[in-house]
Amino acid sequence: MAASTGPRPNTPAKSGRSRLQRIAAESRAAARAAEAELADALRQAGLVLPSLATEHQAGYFTGIVLVDLGRARPDVVSRLAALVRRGVAAAESGP
Repeated sequence: MAASTGPRPNTPAKSGRSRLQRIAAESRAAARAAEAELADALRQAGLVLPSLATEHQAGYFTGIVLVDLGRARPDVVSRLAALVRRGVAAAESGP
């Protein structure tokens, strides 16, 4: 049998982390950045989603980390919907 010349697919890389762990870490960083971006945009509009969070266990099996938009009062959701509608209308009307 010939000797393997490359790393085995399921062995950790030099960093000590598996490929899936590296992918999940990158995905987690992107999710946290997206969460912060949304929270900042909503804050500028006077809105807060109190349960907005990056899923802390997401990514263990797939490497994909999600942002949980959480729960909000109906009045906040209605204001968010109105804000999205205004943004869509502005985008459709052009510069």
